[in-house]
Amino acid sequence: WQALSKAPPAVRADPRMGLAAVRQDWRAFQFTYQNLRENKEFVLEVLKTSGFTLQFASEALRCNREVVLEAVRQDGCAVRHAFYQSFREDFDIMKEAIANDWRSYEYASTELKKNKDLALFAIEQSWEALQFIDEELHDNLDVMTAAVSQKGEALRYASDRLRVNPTLVSQAANDGWEVVTEGNDVALQLRTQGITWAPRPVR
Repeated sequence: WQALSKAPPAVRADPRMGLAAVRQDWRAFQFTYQNLRENKEFVLEVLKTSGFTLQFASEALRCNREVVLEAVRQDGCAVRHAFYQSFREDFDIMKEAIANDWRSYEYASTELKKNKDLALFAIEQSWEALQFIDEELHDNLDVMTAAVSQKGEALRYASDRLRVNPTLVSQAANDGWEVVTEGNDVALQLRTQGITWAPRPVR
């Protein structure tokens, strides 16, 4: 596929040759001629090999909602290659991205990270999405219940108030986690199987 970078112009501009190279390795798309990277139908076809090919599409197509949506359906984290920041503020696009890869939640806008529905959807994919949600949602019982029910370790992301919530503590304990308190201090550490975890400092 790297040979395409040194191929004659006629070859690099040929849709059949370009697609064949991209199917060998999606990175070959960067060596195709601009006419192909500006061709919406061709780009949509190329995106089927990898959503990350979006980064080599023309600026106009990286601004195109249909193209960006197809990219994130293939690879959620491809949303970072969309041209407009507004795509990271688009609930539907980010939901599609997260459905493909929960780690794409990192690229959601600040406002979307405050959206409870999107947070719950991300947590459905993986409790580890907690690391990307807005701090205020760490104090939301529904959000934390969804996460802790998956993995007791999630309790370490809870607010000070919820970290000692009896229901959450019980769920965490059922998963082999327990809250350790010292004197009158609130939950200082979480322990499991001999490993000590230190959540955010107690205020």
